[in-house]
Parts: sequence; structure tokens; C-alpha cells
Amino acid sequence: MGGAVGLLRAVSAKRAALSEGIGRTRRRDGSLAAVRFTMRWLVAGVLRPAHFILHRRFDRRLGIETTGRTEVTSTMRSAAAHADGTRYESLPPHQVRALLRRVPVDSPERFTFIDLGSGKGLPLLLAADHGFGEVIGVELDPGLLELSRSNVRSFEARTPERAGVVSVLHGDAARFVLPPRPTVLFMFNPFGEATLRVVVDNVERSLKEIPRPFFLLYCNPLHREVLDGRPMLRRISAATRWACYAARVPGSAEPGPDDVC
Repeated sequence: MGGAVGLLRAVSAKRAALSEGIGRTRRRDGSLAAVRFTMRWLVAGVLRPAHFILHRRFDRRLGIETTGRTEVTSTMRSAAAHADGTRYESLPPHQVRALLRRVPVDSPERFTFIDLGSGKGLPLLLAADHGFGEVIGVELDPGLLELSRSNVRSFEARTPERAGVVSVLHGDAARFVLPPRPTVLFMFNPFGEATLRVVVDNVERSLKEIPRPFFLLYCNPLHREVLDGRPMLRRISAATRWACYAARVPGSAEPGPDDVC
């Protein structure tokens, strides 16, 4: 009985998430975008078991563990400046790689890659493999923090040429101070609107103080309206499941057209 109840709850939660996503996409991007969102959501559901198997094989090959979900505990909510953290859930490796290719950076070795709410660290490892000169994760949950650091050690043991590139810091994204270097900031919907507003305020303040090339890659952009229309950021591309922004400052790489697909 308990298993059946759990299954019904899971189905109900999925249905509610789909309905919310369709409504949000229709209001923000129109009916055609809502149809695209629905089709991609359904296709993703069909392919999820295969993606999970491939993800597990990827983990075994590197001796890491990045699959699964981790819910946000009440302790973690109270530790944050705003109690709006979301559960950990990783993207499949091939999707992370595709997202990294979306950022128009020709020389990643010149850039620092930062993942706010880095969880178990999969994007960090793939960013290092992509060629970023420095990779930083910021994670508040001590358990996820230690697991990600263990994953980094395993990754470095198998790819010694990238040793020392990745570091994982313990902290709240709302209090993180951006380094004054060309940066790609990555977020996989790690927190809610309140924390995101603080993060974007910090980004704009940093860019005003030190203009530089800067890109922000927001995956599963549930609160994209927080970034759209910001004076220091320009959306250069977007789809239903991600949005990419570039700094509106002298010296940054020229962004492409502001399109939504």
C-alpha cells in the first residue's frame, strides 16, 4: 500500500510540474513555446531511463557518483540567507556538454567557470574537461560538498593533466563574491527567486566595478524573469530548458542575436 501511495504522489507531482511549466512558458514565451515545452518534456520522460543508464556508466568509468536526488533539509534551509534552496538532481553528462557548447567562448582557458549550488560536481568536472582555466563550485550542503570533493579527487586521478583546476567551496550562493576575471556562471535552478535576485544583484555590482567578459548560463530557468531586462545582462539565446546571458560591458565578447527557440 505504501508503495502505491508513493507512486501516486510521484505521478501527481509530475503532473503538477508539467502543468505549471506549460502555463509559465505560455505566459512568458507564447503558445508555440508551450507546445515545444510539452513535447520536450514528454520526450525527456521516454528517454530518461536510457539517459540514467548512460549516466551511471559515465560515473563508473571515472570512479565518481553524481546520479540520484538529494532533498533540501530544514537544516540547510535555515543555514541559507533565503530558505529557497531546491533539491539536488543532476543533468545527464551529454546535456551538460551541450550546454557548455552554447556559451560563445572561443578560449575557455581564459575563463573561470563557476557553478552556484554545485551539488555532486558533475558540471565542474565537465567544465574542467572542456578546457576552462579555473573551475569553482559553491555548495552549502556539507554532505554534497564532501561527495563532490571526493568526485574531484577521483577525476584528477584519472585525468592528471587537469589536476588543480577544480575547487569546491562551502558557502551560500547569496554571499559568494565573484572573482574579478572573465567568467562563465552556471546555475541549474539551485534556488528560488529570492536568492536568485541577490545573486544577480551581486553579478551586476561586480560587472560595474570591474567590466569584463561574462556569461551566465541558467538551466531549467524557472525564474528567468529575474534576469530578463537587467541593465547589465543581455539574453543572447534561450530555449524552454535553458537561457544564456552576456554582460553588457565594454570588452566582453560580442553576443549573438537575442533569440528564443
